[in-house]
Order: sequence, then structure tokens, then C-alpha cells
Amino acid sequence: MAKRKSKISDNTNDASKKSIFTYLSESNPVADTTEWLSTGMPLLDKLLSRGKGIPYGKIIEIYGKEATGKTAFCHYLISRVQKEGGYGIYIDFESSFDSEQLDGYGIDKARVLYSAPETIEEAFKGIFQILDESKKYSPFVIVIDSVAAMVADAEKEDGDKAQVAIIPRILSRTLRKLVVRLAGKKGFVIFTNQVRDKIGVMFGDKTSRPGGHALDFYASVILQAYVKETLTKTVNSKKVSDAFVVSLTNKKNRKGIPKESTEIILSFDNGINLPLTMLNSLLDEKLVQKRGKFFVFDKVEYTREKFLAKIEETPDVFYKLFNNI
Repeated sequence: MAKRKSKISDNTNDASKKSIFTYLSESNPVADTTEWLSTGMPLLDKLLSRGKGIPYGKIIEIYGKEATGKTAFCHYLISRVQKEGGYGIYIDFESSFDSEQLDGYGIDKARVLYSAPETIEEAFKGIFQILDESKKYSPFVIVIDSVAAMVADAEKEDGDKAQVAIIPRILSRTLRKLVVRLAGKKGFVIFTNQVRDKIGVMFGDKTSRPGGHALDFYASVILQAYVKETLTKTVNSKKVSDAFVVSLTNKKNRKGIPKESTEIILSFDNGINLPLTMLNSLLDEKLVQKRGKFFVFDKVEYTREKFLAKIEETPDVFYKLFNNI
């Protein structure tokens, strides 16, 4: 009598031929992020990914109260992507976009794609079209401003009829698709978001963010922004507000160190002030000394204006000073 073959054995052999697994080794490392976008701000790059910058192929969220520099930060990232030859894609749910605001960052408007979708479904349809043609725009950043202003098709059609958690539900099922479609692309998606007070909460976190918890799980980096200090300047013998010191805190980070913070300078005239942010970082790390009204670098004294001009002319020279920290 012929010996009956085991079905289990046959299935195992079939599975080994079509295995979805691979062995890890030094010659076959697994790294889901191989390319990064430097922000040009060394302490922020260190915060985001131990010195590399923003990871491509990932979802980012920045949230905070009103007027904390969230949109300005996104404009700045568009300028950084364009310096690498890429494109900025701006999705404006708030209908508050002003193209003149881009001028202070030196952004080429011909390489900015703009959309003001009526619904979240329309927005994601456009995003997936961009991802399908991503090589045309790489490197790219897709800015979604903001989660709090999103409207769903059902809300648009039904008017005032209540829709229970419709935006969180749409985000939950769409972001898991976005994570897969975005992976491996030389670009990233950044959501801006607001905060809401929790009514009657006495202990713990007293605020929440619109959009539910989907971004908590699918975003690789979540930054909280808040204004730490207002800077002033003297005009006609009067002190007037000139800029904000904005603190950025890692609330979640799969690429860097969570719960750490750094500061950036947000100028009222030109958005994020890279030279002034760099100067503050150099002073914080004691790479530059301040003597009265002068700044000492490489045994040479500079006035504030001349030193900021030197940083603006040769930012890479000063950036490299942080490599050994």
C-alpha cells in the first residue's frame, strides 16, 4: 500500500517557495528610511532623527494653539525641499493660504501645487494621484492644513445633521493606506492640527486634538509647538514685538528621542529665521561666546548684525560645528 503524503508537508514546501520572509544580515539590512531632509537647523535635525532631519516616506504631525508657527514651519519645509530640486504640495482646508507669505522663504511658486478641496475625500484622492506620479515631483512635501478644518462628503450633503466621529473614521481607514503608498517615496506628508480643551478634566492632559487617534498611531513624528517667548526690537525709541521663540517638543518619534525639545525663531516679517535660530543654538551649545555686544567665533569678534550675515552666507560651516556634539 502506497504511503500517503502529508498535506502539511506539501503546504510547507509550497510556502517555502513563495516565502514573504527574508533573513536579516549585514549584507541585507532592513531600514524603512534611507533618505532624509535636513531642516538646516542642527538641533532640530538632532531632535527629529539624531541629526539626519525629517524622514522621507513618513507621516508627520505638528500641532499647537493658534499663532504658534505651524503653517510657517510648513512653508519653511517647502523651501527646504525646493532647495533639493523638489516640489511643495499645499492642501488648504482652512482657505487661509496667502501666496505672498511664500516670498519671505524664497519659494519658487512655479513649483508649488495648491488645492483647496471641499472635502477630505477629495483631498486624499488628489494625494494618491500625486503619489502615483511621485517621481515627477520628488523630493516633495505634502502639507495638509489642517485636520481641524476637514469636512466630509456626508457632512457637506447632510448639512447640520449630526455625523458621529466621521472625520476620525475616515482618517483611520485612509491613513493606513497612505502609510503603505508613501513608504519608499522621496517625500513626506505633514498634517497641521489644533488643540481643544477637554471640558471638566481636572487631572492629566487637559487638551485633545481634532481627528481622533489615527495620527497618534500612523504618524512617525508628532511635534507640539508653543510660544515660549516674544522678542522685541526698538523702533523710534519704542519697543515693538518682532518675533516669537517657538518651542518644538517631540511628543512621539520613531526616528529620534521622544519628549526632547528645541527652539526656533519665528520672525513676523520672514517666517522662520534660520540665522537667528542658528545663533541661539551656537550660544546654547557654547560653540560661540558672547562678550558684551560682541560674539566671538574662531578668536574673531563680530557685531550681532555681522555675525548673522556670516551665518546666512555660510550656514553649512556653522552646521558642521554640531556634528561632534
